[in-house]
Amino acid sequence: DKMYDSNMPRNRIVFGAPGTGKSYISLAFALKELKECKYSSIVMIVSTAPAGGIDLNLGYLKGDFEDKTRPFKECDEETIAKILKNSGNSDSQMMAKNLINGGYIRYEFINYVLGKTFDDSLILVNEAEQYTKENMKLLLTRLGENSKVIITGDCEQVNRRDIVNKKSECGLAYAASHLESLPEVGITEFTREEIVRNPLITKILDN
Repeated sequence: DKMYDSNMPRNRIVFGAPGTGKSYISLAFALKELKECKYSSIVMIVSTAPAGGIDLNLGYLKGDFEDKTRPFKECDEETIAKILKNSGNSDSQMMAKNLINGGYIRYEFINYVLGKTFDDSLILVNEAEQYTKENMKLLLTRLGENSKVIITGDCEQVNRRDIVNKKSECGLAYAASHLESLPEVGITEFTREEIVRNPLITKILDN
């Protein structure tokens, strides 16, 4: 309810500490919109920033595009199955697999989005703290007809050295500060008090 209400703007930026359910809620909303035929597909923009990495590099992931996206698909498949199970679906694992394998949920690396336009799509940009200002501008300008973008992230979890060392501006912080005045954009922030994954996470963050 905090993230989505009847007057919700078309696009949304979500901040939150680890364990507050940013990815779960945004994906659950995306599945609801897909079920109601408001969009033809969900586009997952995946971050490939390794811990301590300089940039978004696909080199450490072996194989072709399918091989490189598999780790992200497997992670999301578990989340989708959990969402579907919590919604009362008995065969949630198979349904999650079919959504991904059937092309209803597509995966894109920022490395390959230049020149693309995503029409009739709900675009999820997770781990947005790993993108620079330039990366974020590139992603936001991919919006096409009847499309919405939801950006989630936590500025305290940046891995990219160029952002950590202040050589590049964090794209998540840039988007929030420059777009918050637009009526088409809403911003939601979850605090540590709203951590739902495991109470231990709050203790870890406080030490």
